[in-house]
Amino acid sequence: MADLETARPGPEIPHSGTPTVPVEVAAVETVDSKESVRPDTTAPVAGGALDDPDHKERTDEGPQQNIQIGTLSSDDIQFINECKNFYVSDQATVSRAFSLKSVPTISRVVEARCAASFLGDSAEEAILLDVLQNRRFLIIVGERNSGKTAAALRLVHCLRTATGDDLLEPLHVASLDNRMRIDMHDMLEPRNKGPERVIMFKDVLSRNNQNLRDFLVRCTEDSLDRLVDRLAASRLRLVFTSEAHLMGAVMVPLASIGLCRQLRPLSQAHLLQCLETTIGATGAANELDAATRLVIVERARTAPRIIRFVTHHYKNVTTIANVHHAFDQIDDVGTWIFGDMIDDYDAWSFALVLGLVQCLPDSGGVPWLSFTRLKSALDERIRIRVQGVDAKPSYGRRSVSDTSNLERADAVIARDAASGRDMLRFNDARRAGRLWCELLDKSRSLLLSLWTPLIEVVQTGEPDVSMLAARILGRIGELDAVGLAFPLIGRWARSEKLSLRAAVGYMYHGILASDDSRYIELCLEKLAHIAESSHREGGRTAIATYRQIGGHDLVFAMERLRAIADDRLAPQIANMQKIDKFLSRLSAEKDRSLSDPETITLELCRIQLFGLAREIFEKQFQTMMELQFALISLCIEVGPLEAFTELRKWFRGSEGLRALVALMFLQKDGLAASLGGSNHVELGVSEFNRSSAASAPNLILLSISRIAGAEKQIASLLEDVFMGFYYFFPHESARYFRRAFFEHIRSWIIVASEDPSIRSDAERLLAALLRSNNRDLRTQCVQMLQEGVFRDGQSGLRDIAERALVAGLKRSIGY
Repeated sequence: MADLETARPGPEIPHSGTPTVPVEVAAVETVDSKESVRPDTTAPVAGGALDDPDHKERTDEGPQQNIQIGTLSSDDIQFINECKNFYVSDQATVSRAFSLKSVPTISRVVEARCAASFLGDSAEEAILLDVLQNRRFLIIVGERNSGKTAAALRLVHCLRTATGDDLLEPLHVASLDNRMRIDMHDMLEPRNKGPERVIMFKDVLSRNNQNLRDFLVRCTEDSLDRLVDRLAASRLRLVFTSEAHLMGAVMVPLASIGLCRQLRPLSQAHLLQCLETTIGATGAANELDAATRLVIVERARTAPRIIRFVTHHYKNVTTIANVHHAFDQIDDVGTWIFGDMIDDYDAWSFALVLGLVQCLPDSGGVPWLSFTRLKSALDERIRIRVQGVDAKPSYGRRSVSDTSNLERADAVIARDAASGRDMLRFNDARRAGRLWCELLDKSRSLLLSLWTPLIEVVQTGEPDVSMLAARILGRIGELDAVGLAFPLIGRWARSEKLSLRAAVGYMYHGILASDDSRYIELCLEKLAHIAESSHREGGRTAIATYRQIGGHDLVFAMERLRAIADDRLAPQIANMQKIDKFLSRLSAEKDRSLSDPETITLELCRIQLFGLAREIFEKQFQTMMELQFALISLCIEVGPLEAFTELRKWFRGSEGLRALVALMFLQKDGLAASLGGSNHVELGVSEFNRSSAASAPNLILLSISRIAGAEKQIASLLEDVFMGFYYFFPHESARYFRRAFFEHIRSWIIVASEDPSIRSDAERLLAALLRSNNRDLRTQCVQMLQEGVFRDGQSGLRDIAERALVAGLKRSIGY
């Protein structure tokens, strides 16, 4: 927060508490008593969009003044930096944008092998191939392990043969989690030449990716024709795979237009053929009788399960009883973890910790490095609990190789192309959930023995490891909500350390993943009680926790955050005496000339609003800042458009709440600065590939491209913000809001003029503002676009302004 201080400190205003740092800014405008009356809101405002009617005359009279608007304690500055680091510093890894550049390919060797071993029905294969050839988009549906991926690669191989090898290696997109932003428009850029490409999205809906679901919902007969044309122009074909139950109601309409095809179960003859081929490929003796083979295919049901059975269990099979026992181990997690694995401690503890860290239902695995750190922290306690106090670690092949543990745990390590990290997971994504059910039912004492070590990890470990440990604690708390979860939540909620208050939010990840609805209900009631408590840290802990919940349930989280804002902050901002007192000080403290009276920056104006916030909220200032950064973080994670939709509901509340949102939107480090790319907060530019800006991207403009009509929703929020300050605050302070409001929009347009990918988005947003129902907003937008910077034909801003004026005013003539 060094940028809050000027090079030349002025007189310091007395401030109680810790040592203070004076905050000086340039006055945007001197306060003139004749302007203290608000203009008629039913008529256009005369003069410049950002200045008062006689602003030009006043600036000609002499230099403007420096004024000191308040003080920030060193504790304030430290706290704001902590908030910024906690809420938004790691957002590049939390909220990601999909890019084809980071998608791995499947080699032609693997493709050919899958094509040769494919066992599907030839008639069904011909239908699938016809859809992919002529309509360029196909969704393959089937039960888990039914060979959907193999079928897709078979079709790619057939396409390669049909096109004379004019086809690149297929791109393989693993299941995308709910935080991955995917813009289908980016993939459909026209390519006039070059080989064709097939992109295979595996298990598209298994991890709740809303962008892909929205894409499927919008696939109608009419939109499909347009999509086919765009795919052809892009020389691209798409193959999606999914389980039937995940498709839900979307499956029927997609099947009716021929896009969605469900794989038929393999016949017994096909499965027997697969068994013979797999046994031959392993080099094992082929000595099973026909009856045993039939039992194997009946229990397996799919080709991947046959391959798994032969690879891991075939050598131990001599009778039909052995077959049933092997499949019980595959299907029954309890038999597997408490029976087959228990004689091998290293593999057992490996599988146990891997199951513990994957306590969330849509987990796509855990970073290998985080897993090893957590396992190391827990290993001694697990070993003592299982093998006794005198147990010693064993050394051998597993000390230098992970292969055996991975095989016994039926796990795999795969490189995540987006982050570049090695991710560890079970081959069967459902195994972790089943393992938790077994542990909670049969191993309560083991889980309880891990409670204290996990708390120690949260309090002393690396941030990513602490997060995993807190999630596990939230899930283990199901054993006794009152005796385990509640005391820990209460103690951390009252902590002075932001990291421990944040850990409460991660605990709620594990709590919400529980299968016990009563446990979830009790914990949410506990959180509501913390939010309503009079304890100084209670509301701030609740803010951090609801922010974490917002990634999974945005509507619920935003409603609870609104309640905190309405209860703790809105009454403060409604106190007009504080605002009048601040404005009197602002007017009285003109003690220094501005070095460059013509330079009035957006930064200075934002700092003035920041000082206003500090004066208004006093003891609740830290609560306001934490709420502000929580909203910014949610906007980045779930998308500005989605978060803004919920934020607009706040404007239905009290006047104080509406004014609070306007202040948090426009002040320093506010939503407009952080999401508009005009702040110093790092948001991971490389993850948003459509922005060529060298600094943080304008997420507000980028979000317009994803959904048709999004500019109207964002313009509606901006209109609410405008009304929130324009008709609430005294005219002396409203002028600072007005200047910040239009300077933000101006800065967005300037950035967009240099970035072709968001230029049209800026024009559409401007046009939507010019069609606003608020006459004052429309008038001042027009005046802004008539300023000198928009009349300079060399900058490109003139074209943007003219197109926006034509598009916007054409539909505003009737107003």
